Amino acid sequence: MKSITIFIIFFLIVSTNLSSSKILNQENIDEIGKAYGFYAGQKFFLSRIADDYPELKTYALKVDVEFDSHFFESVQNMEKIAVTILGKEGWQTIKNKVDDQIKNIDLSRINKESSINFIETVERRIQGKADIPMISTFISFHPQYSSNPLYEVLDSLVKEFKTEGLEKTLGLKLGYIVPITWIEKEARAPHIVKKFVGRRVDQGLIQFFPLIKEIPIEVKLASRLLGQEELLEMISSNDVWEEAIPGTKVIDRGNTTIAGEKASWTKISIASESTFGTVYGCGIVYTFIYDNKIVQSYYTVSNIAENTEHGNMKLFELYEDVFKLLASKIYIYNKFE
Repeated sequence: MKSITIFIIFFLIVSTNLSSSKILNQENIDEIGKAYGFYAGQKFFLSRIADDYPELKTYALKVDVEFDSHFFESVQNMEKIAVTILGKEGWQTIKNKVDDQIKNIDLSRINKESSINFIETVERRIQGKADIPMISTFISFHPQYSSNPLYEVLDSLVKEFKTEGLEKTLGLKLGYIVPITWIEKEARAPHIVKKFVGRRVDQGLIQFFPLIKEIPIEVKLASRLLGQEELLEMISSNDVWEEAIPGTKVIDRGNTTIAGEKASWTKISIASESTFGTVYGCGIVYTFIYDNKIVQSYYTVSNIAENTEHGNMKLFELYEDVFKLLASKIYIYNKFE
């Protein structure tokens, strides 16, 4: 564990120096600088382990190559962006400072056991199971994941969010799969359990809101006359959406199955007015009813760089299959109690 502690100290040193540099006030540079320090420090440490412990050399070099096979394209993309913002000489100056700091770190107290621990940590980083905030940066800057975010889910770079024990869940124990790059935040709205936010390098914003609500009395009365599918259709009607969120337009809708329950999906476009003008968004909402509760999963996108209905639709099309796959993985733990 000592190796991990020392590496974290190194990371904090690099982060502090980068944050205090005037040249790094521009968008993305601080994040890129931290990621480069993390990457360069990891390579340096693995190289030292290989030199100091010949019996660990193959193991250390193996995880180094594996990490590069997953994320070297991310590093290349970060450097391209940094050069674009700072210029070649400006970025090289930053790299040189980071490299010098790494070389001056005292590793004399690192033993074989801590070296093995560090190698195992790198393996977990590759799997997205350690140092997740930093690994999320590498994923965000990776050209493959940016151009086809479905790969992030297919490569199992995900986590499970469980609602058990949370106040807003009304006793429902659900499991949601979300990409590890989506940051979990508290939600102010009374029925939204949590919110998850993913940020793209190109200024796109991805959001997920799981919502659980008791069925209103008027809906309960209607449910006595309507079947499940008709009830879901009523809940997802254009009039209901327009009343709930002014400026919302239903683009398409249909039926599906989630966690073994009849469900509906509603694709929506949003145009809301603000002091900054019209703000556009696009998304899809999955709805099912379980234990007299309405359960909805909101997956939305906001194309900040191209704030138009068309721009948001383009970004939504990039994530539509991601949202479908995540919705298909929703799990109801109450069923098995």
